[in-house]
Amino acid sequence: STYIKYSTVVEKHIIPKLGDCCPLGFTTELMDDFIRELQFEDELAPKTVHDILVVLHGILKFTASKCKGVFPTVEINYPKIGKKEMRVLSREEQARFISYLQKDLDPCRFGILLCTGIRIGELCALRWEYVSTRDKAIKIVETLQRLRDTGASQNARTRIVIGPPKSDTSVRTIPMTEYAAGLC
Repeated sequence: STYIKYSTVVEKHIIPKLGDCCPLGFTTELMDDFIRELQFEDELAPKTVHDILVVLHGILKFTASKCKGVFPTVEINYPKIGKKEMRVLSREEQARFISYLQKDLDPCRFGILLCTGIRIGELCALRWEYVSTRDKAIKIVETLQRLRDTGASQNARTRIVIGPPKSDTSVRTIPMTEYAAGLC
């Protein structure tokens, strides 16, 4: 998934805007222009611009290691990423939401009711064998990702990959409430 993310950044943003530039001609001013273009012409979010610049920085660092003493020092001024305030539902909103989900309960609504503390990819990869109503616990051991298929035919541009979570701390056991165990 990391390779696909990086290659997409290179193909979609870096090559179209900087592909004609000679690497030895890279300057801090060129980088500033590139950043402004991403932010104001392409109207990308600061986090997206930051992620693009991380990939570009890695490319420049690698190139500099291969061209010792020749490659110019380029300063990259990363955009400031503001903290987003997370909105939490009020008790009344929670009760209304749960009431809505319980009406005409189907697999999708069941998943939403069950998924507190579970990421969407983890929920999509969840199997009954990981749910224990006896222990009132859900084991998270897999996650689902939809990735761009780099060797795709024209019919299938993405593929679904189920595998372990990205980090060891994401493998965990989540306790269930009596209500959630009853739903199961």
